[in-house]
Parts: sequence; structure tokens; C-alpha cells
Amino acid sequence: MTGQAAVVADVRARRVNAVIAVALVAAVALTLAGWLYDGWPHDYVALAVLTVLTLVTRVVRVRVVERVAVAASGIVSLASCVLVGPVGSAVMLVMAILIDRGSTRWPARLFNAALGAILGSVGGIVYLLLGGPRDLTSVSGPGELLWHVGVPFFATSLIFSLVNFSSIALIVRVDSGESFRSMFFAMLTTSGLAQIGYGVVGLLFVILWVPAHVGPFSALLILIPLFVAQWAFVQYAEEKRAHER
Repeated sequence: MTGQAAVVADVRARRVNAVIAVALVAAVALTLAGWLYDGWPHDYVALAVLTVLTLVTRVVRVRVVERVAVAASGIVSLASCVLVGPVGSAVMLVMAILIDRGSTRWPARLFNAALGAILGSVGGIVYLLLGGPRDLTSVSGPGELLWHVGVPFFATSLIFSLVNFSSIALIVRVDSGESFRSMFFAMLTTSGLAQIGYGVVGLLFVILWVPAHVGPFSALLILIPLFVAQWAFVQYAEEKRAHER
């Protein structure tokens, strides 16, 4: 049994490494596609501020299902797809994940970095393909903001979440043998609703930054409600776990 268990573990390790390799290739390809479609990051000041803000928000995480955590950095990630474009968003997420000093092993960190690049690139490209304006200074009035920015942004949020959940469910399936479907729907039914709130706050962040001309200071304005929402989510998660026990 010990030898058989070792063989099974070795096969799973090979499969995990293969998934990580595919994710890295996909990350490079999609980042290149984002560069060819939209060019370099839109705003380097915004890129630096968003990277720092992502690192700050990753400090507090909420565990929604076994071995899967959600951080309020999702709000900043969504906003980055609009504020700095697909390449900027990909670079920001990769930098934040690699700089973050945690107990995560390097294979997992590489997968997370690849997934970050995939999400940033896909999010930025989808937003632009759906007609989202690259230059937000050309948008004025609540109607234009809602239709020309809000609709593409929320569609991007949906795609962003589905790609994220699918990728995590895949790596968990390969690593532990758990059902892809059960893992996917577990995340969809727990953090899926939170992603709607993330989208609302992310859109507010974008509007404050450019159309409202608040600029980087909007990061401070958004930080307080962001952590209040995170605190409330922590309390809800703790209460749910207490009821389950």
C-alpha cells in the first residue's frame, strides 16, 4: 500500500506540474496578446499604486471552502483591468503574488502568478472587446458611465470570476482528486455573491480615479469601505463555521 500510495502521489505531482506548465504558457501567450491588442500599461503611477494596494488587501483573506481563500484584492484586480489595461493588470497581479511573503510553496506561487497574469490579460481584453473605453476622460455623465463603462465592467467581472473559479477547481481536482464540479459550484455559491459586491466597489473605484478626477487618492477613499466589507465577510464566515460545528 505504501508503494502504491507513493506511485499515486508521484502521478499527481506530475499532473500538477503539467497544469502549472500549461498555465505559465497560457499566461505568457495571453499577456503577449494583450500587448499586441492594447499596448503597454495605460498609467504607470496607477500601476504602482494598485500593486501596493493589492499587497495590502492580500494581508486579510477569508477562507470560503477548504484550501481556497478570497481576498479583497479582487476589487483592485478588477479595477486594474480598466485603469492600466490588460498588460498592466497582468503585471500588477504577478508582481503582487511574487512579492507577497507567505508560506505558500513555490509551485503554488507560480500557479497563482500564472493565474494572475491570465486573469489580468483576459479581464482587460474582454473589457475592451465589449466596448469599454480605454480613455475614461472621454466619458461623462451617469448614463454614459453606466452604459459605456459599467456594462462592460460587470461583464468582465463575470468572466474574471468564472475563469478564476474554473482554474482553481482544475488544480484542486488534479492535486487531490476532488470533484471539479463540486469545487467549482462550492466557490460559485459562496464567493460568487461576494464577487458581485466586488464588482460594484471596483466600478466605484474606477469612477473615482478618472471620471471624478480623484486620482490615486481614491485608493484611500476606497480602502476604508473595502476593509469594512472584508471584516463583515470574516464575521459571516466565522459565524457560518460556528453553526456548522
